[in-house]
Amino acid sequence: PQVTIDASNVTTTSQDAIYTKIGRQVFLHASIVFASGSSNGLVNITGAPFNPSTSIHFRGIMANDLFDESGNYYAIITSSGTILPRVGPVNQSDGSRTLSGNDIPNNVNLNLYVGMVYTV
Repeated sequence: PQVTIDASNVTTTSQDAIYTKIGRQVFLHASIVFASGSSNGLVNITGAPFNPSTSIHFRGIMANDLFDESGNYYAIITSSGTILPRVGPVNQSDGSRTLSGNDIPNNVNLNLYVGMVYTV
């Protein structure tokens, strides 16, 4: 995967992803270790092996350690195949937002794990 914050490269110490495709279902698991936060822009993860079949956002689970923001964490994949790590309630109208560089503490090897299933 390629990780950016508002189109700027992010310093990571490792990035790994695996997927399995069975029929039209894609099972995606990614692990990213951030070296530090560097921007207040939005975190984007690109490089999904296949784009979803519709513009409906498929949701996945996300786990992390030491993010500054407390709350629910999850990820969505857009129709263009960009994964957006999210924090807050599941509904954007309830205050959820895309993770930003400010959520990543500096000088900490912060792990982010994403797992999702989507249809192509």
